[in-house]
Amino acid sequence: MNKKIIIMFFLIIISNLYAQDSIDVIILENQSTNKSMDESLNQSVIENLSEIKHSDIELLKFFPKEVKLGDVQFNLQIKNNKNQSLENVLAYIFGNGFSTYDIISIENLETNGKDYIFVNGNFRESGEINLTIKIEGYTFYQKVSVIDINEGIEKTDEELDLEKLNNLNIQLEDLKKNYTDLEIAILEKKEERYDVLNINLDELKKNIRTVDADILRKDVNLAEINFKLALEEYEFQKEKLDKAKIMPLINRIKENALVFSAIFGTILAFFALSELLKKKSGEVVTGVRKFVVKKNKNKRNKTKRI
Repeated sequence: MNKKIIIMFFLIIISNLYAQDSIDVIILENQSTNKSMDESLNQSVIENLSEIKHSDIELLKFFPKEVKLGDVQFNLQIKNNKNQSLENVLAYIFGNGFSTYDIISIENLETNGKDYIFVNGNFRESGEINLTIKIEGYTFYQKVSVIDINEGIEKTDEELDLEKLNNLNIQLEDLKKNYTDLEIAILEKKEERYDVLNINLDELKKNIRTVDADILRKDVNLAEINFKLALEEYEFQKEKLDKAKIMPLINRIKENALVFSAIFGTILAFFALSELLKKKSGEVVTGVRKFVVKKNKNKRNKTKRI
């Protein structure tokens, strides 16, 4: 009985030793694999850094990286690694809640030259924002912190109304510009013989003036309603312009005939008026002559009597 217990005890020890060796082998294999992966990853990072370093375009500096909610100007220092100079180098920035409204480009950037691009934009959301920057076909990334200085401060109804009116005023200025562009586009289409007779901007002009008056009166509700109507009217007229087709030849002939008729009618009226004036002038001259003759005759008669 004691022999069996001793044999079993030795078997358990041997089994444990074998299992521990297996675990050690697995750990060593995993460590070797992880080391290999780390080396591969490090090599990849080094290669990527090398590619960025020797790329045609380098983004050397980007600031500020902490901004306030609202308008901001980003300054980007660019280096040209190409063998040729670059012209009109632009930077396009995209991000959550960010919109660009002005870009000051680099007019000319010589080989190995450095210069700044200035991008003006507006943040509508606060927090940590990841920006994507595209320059000459290359993509860069930059995280910025956007701080809302008014966060946590409750605004009064009057402050909220003023904020809405300011936003409406900005949108209205954009609509006015679009209105002017639409007017120009209609004239250009008309010169190109497109049929634009059914496009009329009178209602849109009236709506824009109404919104202007609402904003001056600080009537938020009416301003929002009328701005929506103005925007819908703009979209309606713009859609008609986009769908305008070149006027058929027969319509152009009719239009020219009407214009010619109007011009011809004006010429006839001018000549008729001219003849009438001549006739009236002749009658006046004749009347004056008769009056003078009669007056001289009376004088002669008086002289004879004396």
